[in-house]
Amino acid sequence: MVITSNENCMSSQSVTDIVLQKDVNIKVYKRRLWMLCLFSFLSMMSAMLFPQYVAMANVTMCFYDVSMEAVNWSGMIYMLVYAVFAFPISSVVNYLDLRWTVICTAFWNVLATAMQFATLTPNSFVYVMVSSFFGSLSNLFVLAVPPVLAAKWFPSQELSRACAIGVFGNQLGVALGFVLSPSIVSSECSQKDQISIGKRNVAYILTAVNVMVFALVTFTFQNTPKLPPSLSESQRKKDNDQSHIQVVLSMLKNPNFILINIMY
Repeated sequence: MVITSNENCMSSQSVTDIVLQKDVNIKVYKRRLWMLCLFSFLSMMSAMLFPQYVAMANVTMCFYDVSMEAVNWSGMIYMLVYAVFAFPISSVVNYLDLRWTVICTAFWNVLATAMQFATLTPNSFVYVMVSSFFGSLSNLFVLAVPPVLAAKWFPSQELSRACAIGVFGNQLGVALGFVLSPSIVSSECSQKDQISIGKRNVAYILTAVNVMVFALVTFTFQNTPKLPPSLSESQRKKDNDQSHIQVVLSMLKNPNFILINIMY
């Protein structure tokens, strides 16, 4: 079947309009904006955990009596976990639907921030690393979501914009992570009681917000719209018979994909 359709003309139509192309029904839902905003906020909260201890390295060193190398590992663990588990997790995400992937992200965020209540004493640096490990697992799921969310909910002419907004939340979270803890936690190493109070306040804030986001994701995040947003997504559903390994191998054979990886 040959489908001739100019999807760009959909931009001038209401999001409630349905385009009929023979046996293909296409609809762009307003709910897609909520899906994107909620995920972007979740991504921001996940990324805030990455620089949390490195951003106030001098305080972390003196409070826990650890070396700078140990403090750096609270951030480097994100890179290590990604390098080790990126492919296995991407395979898992490929078999999970979008909703459960996002729920897993929110769940790891809650665990990571709740674990921070165990890091309030000078001899509890091991729990800092456990919290960072949970945060790094959340980050694994976060990085896999933007293109999937964009493809399932957005028309072709909005794909790049939707992906950009999804990634922007993550970058904004990293920036805020360098600001939040240093602005709340005392920088006076001699006042460990005040440092502990500041760290407790940070833990309360992050845990409360992440629990709220987890509830919103659980009860309001939808896997896919009833009708696909574009002809390409409709066709992808019909042709989705390749295994995850086959998809990866085909990408590795694509020169453009290799060039983008080198540039990135």
